[in-house]
Amino acid sequence: MAKLNVLNEFYYLNKTYIFKTDGNSDHNYFSPVSMYFREEKWEVDEMYAIMKEIAETSLRYYIF
Repeated sequence: MAKLNVLNEFYYLNKTYIFKTDGNSDHNYFSPVSMYFREEKWEVDEMYAIMKEIAETSLRYYIF
């Protein structure tokens, strides 16, 4: 767990982070840094909800 916290020191685990950054060019750059981890096994329903949130958030930024 300590190694995961070091790898993800600027963002909380188990939370979705997707946002645009200024890439200093004509392209939009995205900074996806979401990391989901826990010791117990994830259930399909839980992962479905997380992946749906990530997909919807990504599309919202991509379209607009």
